[in-house]
This record gives sequence, structure tokens and C-alpha cells, in this order.
Amino acid sequence: MPSRNFGTSPNLNIGPGGRAKEDTLMDKHTAKAFAARVVSELRTGLKIARAEHLGRLAHTDMAMGRLQKALDAWQAVLVIDPNYFDGLLASAWILDLMGKKEEARGFFEKALAVEPENKFLRKNYAQNLATTGNLKEAIGIYERLKQDFPDDYEVLQDLGIAYGYAGDINSAIDALKAAIEIHPTPVAYYNLTVALKKVGNIKDAVYYLKLYLGNPDGEDEAKIRGAQQELLVLEKLLQ
Repeated sequence: MPSRNFGTSPNLNIGPGGRAKEDTLMDKHTAKAFAARVVSELRTGLKIARAEHLGRLAHTDMAMGRLQKALDAWQAVLVIDPNYFDGLLASAWILDLMGKKEEARGFFEKALAVEPENKFLRKNYAQNLATTGNLKEAIGIYERLKQDFPDDYEVLQDLGIAYGYAGDINSAIDALKAAIEIHPTPVAYYNLTVALKKVGNIKDAVYYLKLYLGNPDGEDEAKIRGAQQELLVLEKLLQ
């Protein structure tokens, strides 16, 4: 970088007769390189500022439920910076929510290349795989998440549900019971009831179904009514 001390010059030579002679060739090269660096840094700074501005707009649109507008904004961010993590993750999440599972998966995988250990990303990627029938891959991710975060009840709950859909009922029961021990939820109670019924353990199925009906917060009314009817059927089987 050129000296800020304008009283001296590092490129000043003493010519014949003691006269100062400036090395103009070196100064031109230095100035050209410096100017190129300034322009490059300015362009980079403008790109970053533009990406951050678009990102703020996208976050606002997401908060307001304007998913398509948010997606468009994030896509504009990714044009500027294809590896912008928030843009990749948000695009994946929005597309998945819109039901565009295959398209979402591509963004999940690009985001994983940037932050492979991100917990939220891994959980959502596994859910994307599970809901599109890629159960073996989903279970593998959930199992690794379980090792990394053994106290995360959501991981255990989702792992149990994935095992249930894959037909490994005993593994489903183990994972769901482990989730309930950490933090019981209506979702875990309901899915555990289904799994226990499949293996013929009606007594325990009735027990967990009653727990489900005792606090079905957030559950669909039709699902609750169906569970109430199912409880009557199961109790008759125990008589």
C-alpha cells in the first residue's frame, strides 16, 4: 500500500548530480495493483451488502408468511453468493413446506456441503427424506443425530416414527419410549400406541392412548375423535 507519509517516497532514487529521480515505472505498477485491489474489494463489499439487504427482506417476508416472495428474495441472494448458508437453508425449508420435496432436497444438500454439522439442517433434511419414502437414508441421519444429541427428544421421536414406517416396529417402540422419557408429547404417545398395537401389546397400547387423550394439545379434532373410538375398541379387547 502507498506510504501515508507524503514527505518521503520509498521509490525515490538519487540520480547523477545528487538530483532526486522518481522511479515512475514502479509507481505505476504499484498504483495499478492498488487500484485493482480497491475495485475488487469495493465490488465484494457491495455484493455482501446487497446480499444482506435481500436477506433481511426475505426474513421479513418469511415472518409475514409471504413464502413465495421470501423464496424469490433468497434466490436473488444465491445469485450473488451461491454458498450463502441462510439462503440455501431457507430456500430448502420453504420449498419443502410448499411440497416441492425433490427441489428442496437439492438445496438441503448444498447447505450441508457448507455446514455439514448443523443440527437444524440435518433434522430437516432427514424429515425431507422420510416424507418422500427414503426411509433408510432418513434413519441413518437420525441415528447419527441421536449419537450427537442423545437428549433431543424430537430426534428420538422422529426416529421412532421413521422406524415405524419402515416396518421395524420394535426399534420404533424403543425410540418412542426414549423420547417420552425425556419429554412426552401427544405425537410420541399416539405413534407409540400404534406401534404397540401392531405387536399385539394391547394393554400398553391402551395405557399410552389414554395418556394421549389426556393432553392432546395441538392435535387435529378428527384425530382426537378417532383416538377416542379406538380406545373403546381396544378396551373391549382387554375384557
